[in-house]
Amino acid sequence: MRANPRVARMTRSGLPLLIALTACGAPVLDGDTATDIEAAPPRDADGDPSFDEPTVEEPPDGMPHADDVPPDEAPPNVDPLLGCTALAPATLPASCPFTNELVVYGQEGWNALADALAPSLSPCTQAFISIPPRNDDKTLVREGQAALMRGRGAQLHPMAEFHFTTWNRLRQEQGLSWRELGMRFREEMERQGYCVEAGDTWAINEAPSALRKDAAFRAGFAELLGGLAEGRPGMPFVKGAVFIVGFGHRSTNLPVYKGNVKRALQDADFWVEANKAVRFWGQEVYVDPQHACVAGTSAAERRALVNRYAMHPHRLSVVAPDAAGANTAQSFLGRAYVPVLNAVWDAAPERGYGDTTVPLLQMQRFVRAQVDAVRSYASSNAAPDGRIGFAFASYHDPQEWAALGATIGDALAGAYGEGGVAADACGVEGCACVADSAASNPAWDAFSSW
Repeated sequence: MRANPRVARMTRSGLPLLIALTACGAPVLDGDTATDIEAAPPRDADGDPSFDEPTVEEPPDGMPHADDVPPDEAPPNVDPLLGCTALAPATLPASCPFTNELVVYGQEGWNALADALAPSLSPCTQAFISIPPRNDDKTLVREGQAALMRGRGAQLHPMAEFHFTTWNRLRQEQGLSWRELGMRFREEMERQGYCVEAGDTWAINEAPSALRKDAAFRAGFAELLGGLAEGRPGMPFVKGAVFIVGFGHRSTNLPVYKGNVKRALQDADFWVEANKAVRFWGQEVYVDPQHACVAGTSAAERRALVNRYAMHPHRLSVVAPDAAGANTAQSFLGRAYVPVLNAVWDAAPERGYGDTTVPLLQMQRFVRAQVDAVRSYASSNAAPDGRIGFAFASYHDPQEWAALGATIGDALAGAYGEGGVAADACGVEGCACVADSAASNPAWDAFSSW
């Protein structure tokens, strides 16, 4: 993501690998202030929402994430069509509780995470890992990376990152239609060896907060989705992923944000089009240990602390009255919603992932607790079924990516593997994470009613 100049830039040793990333933003305003903390986006000279800078919604744990990515390394020495064969429909063991789908945004370390996940994935799991564009031109897909990902086995699928800010700027500069933008990206995917037939797909990164604020923007965005899914005439149709700007867990002043979400849910025309093109609707919900790892809580209480935030868009859609016209969105979210959780270790609050400056053991328990909570929610609700996402990195030491990746893989194998139940996510470390001074944030209970 594009770095906000007010945010200290990350070192390369601390770059995040995300399982669904977006720019965060807006001031935390406690109390009954009427200040609009999620105002309509600024517009350019043509009247379009302007996205040259990410919308700041909520510092400190809603700050935009830095846009540093690794240098444009030489392409790997691999056949670009390696593994490009038609993917046979997966036959899951009958004991799989769900088809488990892990949706990953990768900023750096996507190969390290894939290496850690590959040996631990149960036969019930498929992993979809986003690979960022080239540094020198973010309309260009990295060479050879799709084949490298496919070469690890049929359960790992590369997703080409569509960098929204860069592509939208190109649209404005060249006067392109939204649909043409999507078709051009599909051409670039093909040039760099992405193979839709093998399960490869696309992922929009930095889908802005205008999606919930601006009906005209949603109409254009729907055209973009159509272009990405359909491609040029003769290209195979493929649904992809969208990663949407979120709102920080520590927020307490939510009326404006909730109002924007409600209005977006009522835009039935948009959700009809999204349903045609989107497989994974990834909402940034970076759970904060400071509001989830509260000492002395029971397993049920800890699940509630996670899910009141992680599942808030779905929870709101479920309680919408029929008269509100949100039924279409409710149906879509039931099929496509992906909560993007938090496995970014040792991140200070200004990093944008809450405060994960906890010992490694507590971080591993925290990761497991989130899997346990979302798996539990899925057992009694229409979403998210087996879909789950994570932001993943280590600001402490990137050499620990392997340990954190293995923790995610083991937690998924327990909760979503053959015969698995939610509590099986807890593994050896357990799920009873504890963070100093952690306390519940009941503000998110507001999403339990319309």
